[in-house]
Amino acid sequence: PASVFSFLAPQRWLEYLGMALLGIGLSMSMISAAPVIINYATSRGYERGMSLNGLVSGIVLSFTFMGNIGGALLGGVLTDSYNFRITTTVYAIVLFVQVMLFVTVTVVDLCQADTGA
Repeated sequence: PASVFSFLAPQRWLEYLGMALLGIGLSMSMISAAPVIINYATSRGYERGMSLNGLVSGIVLSFTFMGNIGGALLGGVLTDSYNFRITTTVYAIVLFVQVMLFVTVTVVDLCQADTGA
């Protein structure tokens, strides 16, 4: 595991738990991305329909697969250059920053929606 979790010995159930949480998180992000993009596109003048749904689906899946390829490439380079523990620590920090940015943007949007801004 990442060096911040060095008190945890590598165990099989911990790997299964991590993969389950990763799958749940990825599915939640993909499910929420499409409606947000569709709402943004319709607010910019695109007409709702099958063509917009196809466009949004293509955009979401394209960026998902680019992230899968880029993440695997970056992870392999970091693991070869350093070691697994440092690589997982770097990924944990990046993921934490992403979650904090997402929470901050969501809270700001909710506050603006409540105030009518």
